[in-house]
Amino acid sequence: MIESLRSGKNWGHVLLSLVAALFMWGVTQGWKPPFQYRLGYIPDRDIVAAVLFKVEDAIGTEVMQRRAESETLCIYSNDAYQLAKQKKDLLLAVDELVVAEDWESAPMLHWERFLSPMSNMEDEEAVRMDPEQLEKSRVMFDRFCELLGSEEARADLSDALDELYDPWMEKGVLERLGHTEEEGRLDSIQISGENGTADVIVDVSEVRQSEIARTLTETLGEALGQLELAENETGFLASMMENWIRGAGIQGTLTIDRAQSMKRRQSERESVEQQFRNYQPGQTLASAGEPLQADELALLRMEYETRYNTQMLQMTRLMGFGMASFGMFVAVFLLCGAYLVVYERNVVSDTACLIRLLVLSTIVVLLATSTANDTWRAELIPLSMYAMILTISFRRESALLIASTISLMVAVTSGQSLPGFIIVFSAVAASCLLMGRIRSRVRLISVGFGAGVITLATTIGVSTLAGQTFGSTGLQFWDQLLNQDAAEANYLTNLLQGAGWYGLCVVLAGFFITGLLPIIEWIFGVQTDISLLELGDPAHPLLQELKNRAPGTFTHSLNVGMLSEPAADAIGANGLLCRVGAYFHDIGKMFKPEYFAENQEENRHEQLLPSMSRLVIISHVKDGSDLGRKHHLPQSFIDLIEQHHGTTLVEYFYHQAKTSEIGVEESDYRYPGPKPQSREAAVVMLADAVESASRTLDEPAPARVEHLVSELAMKRLLDGQFDECGLTLSELNVIQRSLVKSVLALLHKRVEYPEDTEVRKLSSLG
Repeated sequence: MIESLRSGKNWGHVLLSLVAALFMWGVTQGWKPPFQYRLGYIPDRDIVAAVLFKVEDAIGTEVMQRRAESETLCIYSNDAYQLAKQKKDLLLAVDELVVAEDWESAPMLHWERFLSPMSNMEDEEAVRMDPEQLEKSRVMFDRFCELLGSEEARADLSDALDELYDPWMEKGVLERLGHTEEEGRLDSIQISGENGTADVIVDVSEVRQSEIARTLTETLGEALGQLELAENETGFLASMMENWIRGAGIQGTLTIDRAQSMKRRQSERESVEQQFRNYQPGQTLASAGEPLQADELALLRMEYETRYNTQMLQMTRLMGFGMASFGMFVAVFLLCGAYLVVYERNVVSDTACLIRLLVLSTIVVLLATSTANDTWRAELIPLSMYAMILTISFRRESALLIASTISLMVAVTSGQSLPGFIIVFSAVAASCLLMGRIRSRVRLISVGFGAGVITLATTIGVSTLAGQTFGSTGLQFWDQLLNQDAAEANYLTNLLQGAGWYGLCVVLAGFFITGLLPIIEWIFGVQTDISLLELGDPAHPLLQELKNRAPGTFTHSLNVGMLSEPAADAIGANGLLCRVGAYFHDIGKMFKPEYFAENQEENRHEQLLPSMSRLVIISHVKDGSDLGRKHHLPQSFIDLIEQHHGTTLVEYFYHQAKTSEIGVEESDYRYPGPKPQSREAAVVMLADAVESASRTLDEPAPARVEHLVSELAMKRLLDGQFDECGLTLSELNVIQRSLVKSVLALLHKRVEYPEDTEVRKLSSLG
């Protein structure tokens, strides 16, 4: 223990773990209490405000914005060209009448317009044919010409008409409003200035065409009053002018500028400040027994944010909560670290493996926290995938512990209750415990379905006991399916929908893992049965090369694989790894195949010194590991290549050297190791030794085979080869029995049939 504390590497691993814990603490915002309410949550008591806070009033803001729009002055453009032309035509008509030499030569069409604004063709014909009316018209014409015959009189008339027309032309004439009450004020409008003139705001009543027509007599009389005529003469002249103007019509000049008016309304709308509603402490925010609706949840979140911002002033309280939260992360890491040191030491001792685990855990916490909101409620997907990945990469017990603690951290920091954590734990535990040997990709999908069913059943049971509907919100898909808000549906519908959604999340995790399996194997350096079966294909290029260059070694490797698989399975180890790994354990022999007995036609070692033979024999381990790395074999295969001889003694050449050389050291004739670090490596070591030694048996009787296997196992046990692999004596005994059974099956003799006897007799006679 003291030596471990003195190790800089171990302190580095502790620092990495603290950094990961700190990052997770930051991701989950561990410095403030979690927001514990969810859409559809059913409170068991009224929820009241703890602090004074205000909430944006969207309806109030909309009302004020619409009011601002309705108070906006709409903008109209004024085109006074027709009025100016009308005034000019009127003066021109007067000039043409007064310059006529007599009644007969006067332009009657102009004169008739001064007589009656409403006359039609029949009336005009009647006037022309009726002598009395004709005479009356002549008298009126003479009077009209007498009044306006002088230049001064006509100039005064022009000034009077300017006084009449100028207000119309400046403010405009409005036939009808071009906007509604919602679009702007109806009593006033703004006239946009033209040619650099200023905008004018006018009352609609002043420019309305009907109002101008109603007051025309009065305004015309006032305008003609400046001619200094007698009252009766002024009235006569005003009547003539009014007849002509009404006959010509007072043309509308104002049209709404919709683009500018809309821009003005938008500006006024945007200028309205956001409206708020104030909530006092003690005011009810949500009622007991009713599922939380979206608006209630928004209130609760605003109250939570306000309370948190208020507590920012209470640094002592915040620091206390933050330290307690971070302490939970550290405690969880210590728990997992202590377990891994005892049962998965290779995980915490290997820096790369530890970094991969910490990074994966951090990513899962980030994803689970992000997807735990009301939009998705899909935190079970990353957590279930995490549990499956750990089970594939490590021992099931270790995976269950680590995945459960990470789930606890996510549940606590996201504000989930104990019933909610039980549901999460059921999904994680089911994902771990159902994950067995993966010999096909369908296995992962079946694990997802099995864990999904367990999660669904757990959710229904826990929700019923807690009186909640866990998982019933999230994804608008459910709202569309139910044709209503999930929070407004009945309890049973929400209960089944929530359980179904959580179960589906776990099923989806199984599908996702199926696609990610090759990446997981590559990142964590593990092999599932799927990849092992792919590597065990005899068509593998490396095995084909071994078969061609060292056929005896190839056959030997196949036999070692056949012996080791049932032995490993008998003690609960990975038999498939032993079998496939055994195919590659002697690939180093292909460089000098003729120096190994299974490939020899003549003994090449008779021409070599024992020390040279020793180098050739031992080198196949290093050559094999180098060749395996070059061909990107899994690390587990490299380990089997390096460990299948451990640090055993090359006995034959060692004893030969002792009789022919001086100063022979036993350590020089031992393999470099390391000793087997796993039970699989120990099984392959024994299977390799038994397969080679069994070929020396002339009569493979059961007793002789059993004695051979026991002797080889005991020799390696006493040599300390099994000290570092965790193999127990009872497991060693099981391995021996399995090897004896397999060797007898491999070396059994076939029953001699009569046909064979006759063939031999004929052969001898021939």
